[in-house]
Amino acid sequence: MIEREPEVPEERRVRFRIGVNLGDVIAESGDIYGEGVNVAARLEGLAEPAGICVSGMVWDHIRDKLTFSFEDRGEQSVKNISRPVRVYALRPETIAELPRAGMPIALSRRRHRVVAPITAAIAAVLVI
Repeated sequence: MIEREPEVPEERRVRFRIGVNLGDVIAESGDIYGEGVNVAARLEGLAEPAGICVSGMVWDHIRDKLTFSFEDRGEQSVKNISRPVRVYALRPETIAELPRAGMPIALSRRRHRVVAPITAAIAAVLVI
């Protein structure tokens, strides 16, 4: 979005926030809901503009597979979730330094299987 909006004043630019969680999601009548979606939505609210927050469950699955570092924000109490959620954040500055073309084309099969569920979770949060 930064590259698409060079002429737009800062206060009018679109800044996505992304929350990613691994959990149960119920899809019904074109809608999604469930605790997995609720946690992802709360994580999105904790992310900085243009940032990403992931739950501890997601972190456990990706921590040894990515080369960039997430900030451990500790356990956070969030609305309508009974237990605190461990939160890890990928700051906008870190995201800005990533290659613009996205993931390298030569992904190993193992890495691709990890990225696909995360992409699905991100898509689920963006639908909300």
